[in-house]
Amino acid sequence: MKKIAVLLIALMMTLTAVALAEYEEPILFRGLEWGCSYADIGEETELKLRGLSDCESHSVAYTMSGGEDIPFNKGISCEAWAGSDALDEIRQVAGHPVVNINLTFAYTPGDDGVISKEAGHTALYSAYYVLKPDDKEAAVDDLTQKLASLYGNDWILTTNENGMVWKTWTGANGTMVALYDKGGSNNYLWIYYSFAGADDLLRNAQASNVGGL
Repeated sequence: MKKIAVLLIALMMTLTAVALAEYEEPILFRGLEWGCSYADIGEETELKLRGLSDCESHSVAYTMSGGEDIPFNKGISCEAWAGSDALDEIRQVAGHPVVNINLTFAYTPGDDGVISKEAGHTALYSAYYVLKPDDKEAAVDDLTQKLASLYGNDWILTTNENGMVWKTWTGANGTMVALYDKGGSNNYLWIYYSFAGADDLLRNAQASNVGGL
């Protein structure tokens, strides 16, 4: 019995060490490195991305961890969506139906120091799954448990007066993943990925946005 007890203790310590090691690693979106360009990812990957288009820019620190809300100009970031054939293959995430996948990039300066809108002058700073669960309340509980099992039981809880709720887990190198619920009658949930350097990418794009491109 003593030998069995020792083995069980050793196994528990090993599993704990593995869990802690996983939590301390960078949190990535489908293995993509933060800051990589749309051109690096390409349109032939499993996501079969649709073309880039300009989008609104929001402070990631503010939305995911209750940090400073930074005002950004339009025209400094862009987004791409997974193709319909990719969504046919990626039907579920964490056991729940996925209806859309989005990647967001900041524009980066060209040789002249002004932001360029070419695919090679973009830097990935956030990505998310859009989920449409059958039972949203049950899905929130389930996804919270699943994310906690991967990244730990300590998360940052951010809410606002409109009922929006963010539960954010952090990993190595300032990486983050969050479960986002808009609240109210909205039937969708988001699993949102980003990293601490996202706002710096947006600041650099804004500083290089000469002429309001």
